[in-house]
Amino acid sequence: MPCSRCSHWITSQSLHTVEYWRARCGSVSRSECPSKMPAAAAAWCLPPDVVESTAKLNSESTQPSAINAQVIGWREWIALPALLDSPVRAKIDTGARTSALHAVDLEFTTVGGEQLVSFGLPFDSGRRVTHPVHGTRKVRNTGGVPEQRTTIRTDLVLGDERWLIELTLADRSGMLNPLILGRTAVRRRKLLVNAGRSFLCGPPRVTGDDK
Repeated sequence: MPCSRCSHWITSQSLHTVEYWRARCGSVSRSECPSKMPAAAAAWCLPPDVVESTAKLNSESTQPSAINAQVIGWREWIALPALLDSPVRAKIDTGARTSALHAVDLEFTTVGGEQLVSFGLPFDSGRRVTHPVHGTRKVRNTGGVPEQRTTIRTDLVLGDERWLIELTLADRSGMLNPLILGRTAVRRRKLLVNAGRSFLCGPPRVTGDDK
């Protein structure tokens, strides 16, 4: 039903919309609204595009693509075949945008015009790995301080799935998990994270072709 003061539609929403409603219609009490909703419904005036977007989101939540998504734990065993000989424990952190691998003592060289980075892996007996540099990225560390980090690209194996991700190299000394997977590493993979479970995918299935 349209609002009596404008052409926008009345819908039941939380109180955070009241400022928008007042801006569009003026300070009008709920009793003047023609929707006749009970007071508990807290009816406010919203533009049609907002109502339409909400309805679309509600309908998409039941689509097969969401229902058929693979559920993973907030921690999983991850394989990085180009870097590690054995799986590493990773925390899936959708609150972080970027992914980070615990690496120390970075050294840079250029071979045949390609920049390479050599780094130590303290969680893997301190062995060193050399890998092509993908670039640099400004990232806020766990203390909220911005820092410039070297990035590499490498294949990840989670369960039976394998795909390319970008990793930043950071000193994660004192952290429980050597690897953090941010949302850019797991988005568009049809994955749902169960925040109360760990290691739902089992060990990563790495074949000879993955190395």
